[in-house]
Amino acid sequence: MIKKMICYSDVDGTIYGRDFTVSEELKKDILNFQKNNGEFVISTGNPAFARHRKLAADLNVRYLITSNGSAILDTKEDKFIYINRFPIDIQNKIILAAQKYKSHINYWTDYRFFTANVKKEFDYCYDYSLFTRDMVELNDKPHPNVVKMEVFDTEENIKNIYLEIKDLDINIVYMRKQHIEITMKKSSKGQAARWLSENVFNEKIENAMTIGDSPNDWTMLEISDFSYAMENSGDDTKKIAKFHTSTYNQNGVGLALRDYMDRVKSKNNSNK
Repeated sequence: MIKKMICYSDVDGTIYGRDFTVSEELKKDILNFQKNNGEFVISTGNPAFARHRKLAADLNVRYLITSNGSAILDTKEDKFIYINRFPIDIQNKIILAAQKYKSHINYWTDYRFFTANVKKEFDYCYDYSLFTRDMVELNDKPHPNVVKMEVFDTEENIKNIYLEIKDLDINIVYMRKQHIEITMKKSSKGQAARWLSENVFNEKIENAMTIGDSPNDWTMLEISDFSYAMENSGDDTKKIAKFHTSTYNQNGVGLALRDYMDRVKSKNNSNK
């Protein structure tokens, strides 16, 4: 019996595209899910800054998994209920590797955004996290509250950096050949979803719906019995998910929510 319906949803390429706009149809589907006692949780690789706090407010979302699971924000209480920070020594090693190859590096805390070795071709990366560039700080020194790091460069340089840091106590996700995301070992979207399910919702993670389009979504797609890949996902993501839905601009999340509710209803009825 599934007592609590939960959806853990990625944002970029899932809830919306490069225009950062949630469709009215999807808003209605999320609201209907919530009215049926469903908990819609945002799960993003980005920090809990103004862009994603506003998204959570617009969708009436209480829990916000950020930075690939390194930090979970309770928006109602305005406090982090889970956070996993980088030790200074590990930050130093990653920053030094980026400096060696002059690679663009971003890293952030729960309230500050740092960048170094800025490359114009990766200038777009700030838009996914921030409304404006006002809070971007040029910095190549570690900070005690960092929760996520990411590096952008040529395929060759990214491969070299990966080889230099892969044995550290970290998770590395290849988002694309020119971009890797880095968190501490015990941080991933899947681990954060499991933690919320068990510690906040008192429900098995297997009973939750997970949905996404990218490699940093794989850890949560793997552990849910109701995992959905967007049509705009890569082939590897589609292979991991148990179900598929349409693209982000064809209300893929909304259609998946409807399907999930039907499947839960059917499963609960069969267990009576």
